[in-house]
Amino acid sequence: MTMLEGLDVYHGDGAVNWQEVFNAGARFAIVKATQGVSIIDSALKRNLKDARAAGLYVGLYHYFLPTGDAYAQARHYLDAVTAAVGAVSAHAAFRNLLVPCVDVEDAGDLGRDELVYSVLTFIKAVQAEVTRGCVVYTYPSFIAEHLAGAHHAEVLAGYPLWIASYPHGGDPTGEPNIPALWKSAAFWQYTDHGSIPGVAGHGVDLDVFLGDTAGLEKLVVR
Repeated sequence: MTMLEGLDVYHGDGAVNWQEVFNAGARFAIVKATQGVSIIDSALKRNLKDARAAGLYVGLYHYFLPTGDAYAQARHYLDAVTAAVGAVSAHAAFRNLLVPCVDVEDAGDLGRDELVYSVLTFIKAVQAEVTRGCVVYTYPSFIAEHLAGAHHAEVLAGYPLWIASYPHGGDPTGEPNIPALWKSAAFWQYTDHGSIPGVAGHGVDLDVFLGDTAGLEKLVVR
């Protein structure tokens, strides 16, 4: 299976030397942008600028909170990215970035139907301005407990999947665990305790894109 190495980061990963990351073989980075309706990751602007300058494909993710209005979260995400890039519109801000990503791993008190409806509301609000839907980050047990079987779950599964599935040994030599709701994954986060030159410590999230460069190019906003 063809794979491209990458990673995802947030402010807690410290100051990243993105040129070292690229030199170590990473070809993409997914950077935390926002959370809920008010939080902007303090390292967003720096990570976005420096990762792009080093030559990586860059995506930006929003951590979805079930307690926050879905449309307000989408608006917050789009506005924060637009400001970080210094663009005149959300579509212009995302141009040449990977399609938006939404991290769905907190159900709060929402039932399956309500959660899926809320996440789809977020995705469609983003899609209306960026013209591309979101990659959905989640993990197998969350899918089974909170997404599968919901009304419109099949609509959600029509968007690309970024699956967190940690194999024994912490390397992507096998296959990720992909629940039946999705038939395949675009990205695979295979460890949350990895290490790579350019990022201090051994607690960084490492990922692979399950495809080649031509496949990744198809996930770039134009």
